[in-house]
Amino acid sequence: MDDFLFAEPVATQGLSIVPNSGRMFRTGAFDLVLGVQSLPAALTAGYVALDGLNVTQAFLQCMQPGTIVGGGQSFRCAFPRGLLTPGDHVLQVELTLANQTRLRNAVRWTVVALTGPLRRLPGLSAFAAAGRFRLRRGFGGPRQL
Repeated sequence: MDDFLFAEPVATQGLSIVPNSGRMFRTGAFDLVLGVQSLPAALTAGYVALDGLNVTQAFLQCMQPGTIVGGGQSFRCAFPRGLLTPGDHVLQVELTLANQTRLRNAVRWTVVALTGPLRRLPGLSAFAAAGRFRLRRGFGGPRQL
């Protein structure tokens, strides 16, 4: 890893990390997703670091594998709300394939703290329990039926 600095986001060889670099608010939980498009060989090893600390084992314990429509693999891990402290954080990923190819990428998140109480939408859980709304894809959000 010494030959690769993760100071700025660098997308390489079809390895994607979501959420992308940018701002996020500390009050929200999020899914970390690694996506690998069209692997030329089998995945044999991986390394995940958060702020320079090796978190590979923690990622493997929460990881849910999936597939990408059109070819590829995805790996998802749910980050709980408030896990990251306010400030800058760098996530680095390196995957090694059977043919010794290394795929590397990194993102930098700036976590912003919010003040004030977190308010929930009134009555939303009652609608969900009654099955009176469903989520729509694209624009709009919840829609009453």
